[in-house]
Amino acid sequence: MVSLDECKNYLKVDTDDDDTLIEILMDASIRIVKDMLRVEDFKSFKKKEKEQIKTAIFYTLHFLYDERGNANHKDLMLTLRSLLFNLREVQFW
Repeated sequence: MVSLDECKNYLKVDTDDDDTLIEILMDASIRIVKDMLRVEDFKSFKKKEKEQIKTAIFYTLHFLYDERGNANHKDLMLTLRSLLFNLREVQFW
């Protein structure tokens, strides 16, 4: 759904020094968003909904990257819930 280059651009990272960390956090961000949506993949979403999901992934990545070491995950989850509420599945898989 997102590439390393897109993520680095979003984070405004110009070097390759943090590529491994960014890839790890990118994967974690995607998993967090999937869990928030209660889905295993993003296949069933429409193009406009996927853009909303992509925004949530970038927001999560930015949060995890910039706040590493002292992140308040409650704030992250509340924001994600607000961003994704209308797309969230009613039941868990």
